[in-house]
Amino acid sequence: MEGDICDLPGIIALKRKYKFYLYVDEAHSIGALGPTGRGVCEHWGVNPSDVEILMGTFTKSFGSIGGYVASSREMVAHLRMNAYASVYAETMAPALCQQIISALTIVMGEDGTDEGTPNWFFFNFLFISMSELNRSATHCSAGQQQRLHASRVEKAGVCDLR
Repeated sequence: MEGDICDLPGIIALKRKYKFYLYVDEAHSIGALGPTGRGVCEHWGVNPSDVEILMGTFTKSFGSIGGYVASSREMVAHLRMNAYASVYAETMAPALCQQIISALTIVMGEDGTDEGTPNWFFFNFLFISMSELNRSATHCSAGQQQRLHASRVEKAGVCDLR
């Protein structure tokens, strides 16, 4: 999957000038962008309150189903009462809710590790991607993986992915 990162500070400047509402889809940035994985707002150093509606999914970085909308109380109340999915959909299973809570705990670093940092996600993506290219990842020891993670993937040559 490919994508572009919007110039959020520039869009917010336009929003202030032309007085429009801003809706940001964080489906691919939450858990992956920013120093702690909090998305495109953190990536740009923008206050999330400058965005009227932040929407994201729990399917990618969180390994579950569903999504979220972060907005004013009034907007969230309106969506709860009027959005088709909110009115007619089933509730999420407790195990899926726990998966989201656990993933958030990891992304926020509250589990005592740095496995939730965006660089850890990148390392896992790189490791899996290389494996999917029919390259053997078995030559990479746990120590090499730790060194690779510790250097934030800057020493990708440490691990022999033949």
